[in-house]
Amino acid sequence: MSNSNTFGYPEFFEKQAYPAFERFWKVGNRVLTALNALTLNVGKPKERHHLFIRNLCMMTGMAYSDVALLAGNGCGMAAIKIARTALESAINAEYLRLNPAEDEDYFKWGAVETHRKLEYMRVHLPAAFAKVSPEEVAENDRYKAVRPRFLLPNGKMRRTWCKLNLRERAEKTGFSEMYDAFYAISSELSHASFGGLAQHAESLGDNYWEPAIQPSLEGCAIALNVAHYCAFKAVHTLVQMNEADSSPSILDLKKDYDSAWDSERQGEGAG
Repeated sequence: MSNSNTFGYPEFFEKQAYPAFERFWKVGNRVLTALNALTLNVGKPKERHHLFIRNLCMMTGMAYSDVALLAGNGCGMAAIKIARTALESAINAEYLRLNPAEDEDYFKWGAVETHRKLEYMRVHLPAAFAKVSPEEVAENDRYKAVRPRFLLPNGKMRRTWCKLNLRERAEKTGFSEMYDAFYAISSELSHASFGGLAQHAESLGDNYWEPAIQPSLEGCAIALNVAHYCAFKAVHTLVQMNEADSSPSILDLKKDYDSAWDSERQGEGAG
């Protein structure tokens, strides 16, 4: 925080973040307007997988807003981590649209996740586990029923709800280029590997480096770009699912994205 009377870094936004990404700020709210119109107060979905898709697209939009807030305040490294959430949500939404029969795996995987949480509590937090309601404990019965669905030939459980890993889902949904360009970067930061540590470096020398101290433009450009792209793709998924255009139109939103992130790189030196 800049001081006790203000939240964030308004001076940084005015003097650095806005000028660096002016074209983005001018159009960025339009995709969120379209996304909200397609997800909020739109009635009961026709099919169950439509509900999952709608909520995944909402998650994409929320992550997009978070990224804009963080990047606007010079927290680019944190914004990259949230942009990864936007990417995974948008990929899963489009994958379920293209493969509606797999919504059963998506839904039933919830029992696996609940079981893992309960088992952790039972072993490591017995006092908290004792307070869990009988209904929640009974979730283990549902886990026993769905477990065979997710077993691999070697008898071990799959690592995720889908037979395809995220990279393969990205290929199936038109996200390959964005995945290849971004996912490794975001993973390095999330896992705090050496590559992630190096991404924080703003000044390099023979025997030292200095991390970028917030607020900084480091990481802001790629985070905003990815989140904007994912929000646009989420709108596109909903347009295809509903068989009706968005407002603003999907064509106009594509023009917005292209105008914000064309070949003339915004925020030179922003990382």
